[in-house]
Amino acid sequence: MKRLLAFVLLFSIFSYVSAQKYSSLTYGKIQLIKKYLKENNGEVSQSLRDKYPVHNLKGQEYVSFLAKVKPTFSKQDFEDRGINIGTVINDIATIRYPLNTLDQVLNESSLEYVKMAGMIKPLLDKVKYATRADSVWAGINLPQAYTGQNVIIGVQDWGFDFTHPMFYDTTLTNCRILACWDQYKTSGPAPASYGYGTETIGVTDLQLLGSDTSGMYDYATHGTHVAGIAGGSGAGTEHRGMAFEAEFLFSTLIIDESFAIDGWDWMYHYALGEGKRLVINNSWGVYQLGALDGSDLLSQAIDGFVQNDVILVTSAGNNGDANFHIRKAFANDTIKTRIEFYNSGMAVDEGQDIHMWGRPNKSFSAQIMVTDPLNNVLSVSPWYNSDNAQAFLDSFIVASGTDTIFFNLSADAAYPSNAYSYMHLQVLEFPSGYKVGLRSTSVDDTVHFFNLISFSHGGGNWGIPFSSIGAPSVAGDSEYSLGQPACASLSLAIGSYQPEFIGWNGNEYGGQVSGFSSIGPLIDGTLKPDVSAPGSAIISSVSSFTTETHTFTDTVNFQGTDYHFASFSGTSMAGPAAAGVVALVLHANPYLSGEQVRDIIMQSARTDSETGPIPPHHPQWGWGKVNAYAAVQLAIGTTGLEDYQIDPVWKIYPNPARDLLFISGLEGEIEKIEIYDLNGRQVQNLQKDVQQINLSDFSEGTYIIRILRDGFVEQRKFVKI
Repeated sequence: MKRLLAFVLLFSIFSYVSAQKYSSLTYGKIQLIKKYLKENNGEVSQSLRDKYPVHNLKGQEYVSFLAKVKPTFSKQDFEDRGINIGTVINDIATIRYPLNTLDQVLNESSLEYVKMAGMIKPLLDKVKYATRADSVWAGINLPQAYTGQNVIIGVQDWGFDFTHPMFYDTTLTNCRILACWDQYKTSGPAPASYGYGTETIGVTDLQLLGSDTSGMYDYATHGTHVAGIAGGSGAGTEHRGMAFEAEFLFSTLIIDESFAIDGWDWMYHYALGEGKRLVINNSWGVYQLGALDGSDLLSQAIDGFVQNDVILVTSAGNNGDANFHIRKAFANDTIKTRIEFYNSGMAVDEGQDIHMWGRPNKSFSAQIMVTDPLNNVLSVSPWYNSDNAQAFLDSFIVASGTDTIFFNLSADAAYPSNAYSYMHLQVLEFPSGYKVGLRSTSVDDTVHFFNLISFSHGGGNWGIPFSSIGAPSVAGDSEYSLGQPACASLSLAIGSYQPEFIGWNGNEYGGQVSGFSSIGPLIDGTLKPDVSAPGSAIISSVSSFTTETHTFTDTVNFQGTDYHFASFSGTSMAGPAAAGVVALVLHANPYLSGEQVRDIIMQSARTDSETGPIPPHHPQWGWGKVNAYAAVQLAIGTTGLEDYQIDPVWKIYPNPARDLLFISGLEGEIEKIEIYDLNGRQVQNLQKDVQQINLSDFSEGTYIIRILRDGFVEQRKFVKI
């Protein structure tokens, strides 16, 4: 590919305010959008929408951002100025800024920090036995069987088939999908709080609709497959999901982070209205925009939802077999490596994104080099230093003659969310017959380098190797390979393994870690993933509307239509297996906080000869394999500290109480009656036929009376005065 040197070198300098409100990466993306519009006479083309978070909402062009807001932030003030505000969770907001005033977002006085939303992709690359869910369904040595009743599983994805029998009950009589928010569909009606997309509520309208809209991934099936793993009824086959009596909320996701947060918020408020607990599965990932250490705004939003008792399950990622990472502890030395490119021939393949994360109060430098096939250096760029946080560079390097390689570079002396030294290098497609290398040096910084494919739609999450480029040089490894949203501190990040199964001879097979499953820890040393679940060759439902081609393993006819099943692999499949187990836990004890549920899943994880002894935490297994049976047992024995909207039939009075507390309406099979304080300490163990409780020896304060009745945990709070 020949490119003439008529291209102009663009070098833009800007100054940060004393409290840095945005990264050079966000600034640079804004400059590239403006450049694109200038070169295309202001036309907003599909290629611009594919690459950047540019969206047409009700005839107006917007760009998506996440922001950390100050106390002075007023949603009404922004909306009065034509700025779309979606979700505000704690101090994190999703913002869609008008394209024609794009620069102004960087100068909003009520925003502490703003970043352009990252583009996201699905994480693709015998479950009930492996997870021990079959023992939970059977109620073996449990108070009763648990199947996910009165729990909602939210699935945020693409490619939903609302008519598939997997989403009916086991009698194939009643569909269990409550609602879907299709963020792509423009016909409306939109959810009132968000003002875009189409909300469809109720079985009748969902059945008439049939499927969600063809979006970025055409008429896909990823969401149908994922939802079937989490809670499919089996549709008369053996391919039953984990929580097969749970209900569903589906959100068809526009591919950027801000819309993901809005989807979580919609599900959260819908579940509150239903008075039911909610677990959300996220089988997608993003690496390009945001810190991979739990400090990013997306991670902070996740933590906020979990603190509001929504359990967010996230797939760990599929880069466990991609040597796309280098960690270098510099000691006044230099390394070089080759940047490999993704050579699929796909039109969406645009080049490579190199992300470089150092440490606070440190700095490093980087340089691009071009060689011939024999590793002879033909050209090098200047050295760029992370301390030069005033520069965004859009440039090219001459390979030979008129052959050029285009790149852009962003640098931060202190990245806003974590103060790390940071550089981002995007190397665009280049003429064949050359190699592109990276050199880096520092006095004493420790730097993580990541090489990720850059798609034209901006959603690359596939790692591409670093390799040797002549002696001496370094190659990559697959460590530190988790992306967003698995990096969030309170997300439940799920790795993948091959499910165990019993062979014809009675022996157990399988159980090995999936080679593709991403490897921890995070770049700041945080231990991730949290646990692992089956994710290799998992059979589940396929959308009857999909335009994709798959090899079917099973087919059932339902109401005159053939519905298919197929085998997929990826942490996309492991995530919903764990989400379904969370639904079983919440069925058994709906009073658990979001953090308690997360802890229960980790504490109850099992180990075997494949995982080895845990602890210590394993960088691929996490704390072990998800164990539904042990998790439900632990949940039944754990005192939840949260209120639950649906009250038990029995009552306590008076409340507050001084000397005596009375219980009325207590019927059924009573197994335990206990009183706990708000620290979870048991204060009293009562007789099963108790009708009044003497509180004279109780200290003043709030307590929980906890009853295990008819196999379910029920509880109420009371105040001793």
